[in-house]
Amino acid sequence: MNSGKDRSRTIAAIIGFAVLAALGPLVFSVAGNLLGIIYIVAVIAFFFVIVNRWDRGGDVEVATTTDSRRRILVLAHADADRNALVRALRARNAGTSEARIVVPALATRVERFTGEVDEAAATADTGAESLVQAAAGVVGDARGEVGDSDPRTALEDALRTFPADEVVVLPPPEQAREFFSVSGPKRRSGACASRSP
Repeated sequence: MNSGKDRSRTIAAIIGFAVLAALGPLVFSVAGNLLGIIYIVAVIAFFFVIVNRWDRGGDVEVATTTDSRRRILVLAHADADRNALVRALRARNAGTSEARIVVPALATRVERFTGEVDEAAATADTGAESLVQAAAGVVGDARGEVGDSDPRTALEDALRTFPADEVVVLPPPEQAREFFSVSGPKRRSGACASRSP
């Protein structure tokens, strides 16, 4: 765990799990053995789902290549400022570079749990197309893709297949910052990360 926010989540999860587990005997006595067992299994499953969603800051394999072409991976919100993207690419002298723009399909927890992510994916796809159009005049080759609903997972997935020399994270609009949080993964090899102003 890397931050105070992660520690707070851990403490909250432990307290929540302890409270729910402590209610287990009550459920057994009131609802019976079958419902008590179902309750305990559900509490344990819920705990593991929550823990697996947390940022653990582990190593990420970065794809490699033998050619000398410069590659920039951009992680952006669907509503990211196109001008900020152009400025970020120009600042990196990306004229002959290849850019991959990844836009996470940001969905709420309920939408992810129920699998209702089509609208989020469509929004991300539209955002990726718009950002690719903006980047097309700045880089030699720009491509966009929709990433996982978790920005960090979207970044890690892209790094496994795209041999980036640099990662640029475009800040989202103010109202989306809570849902677009990325703490940098430890890099095993290859890309270095920067946040565009």
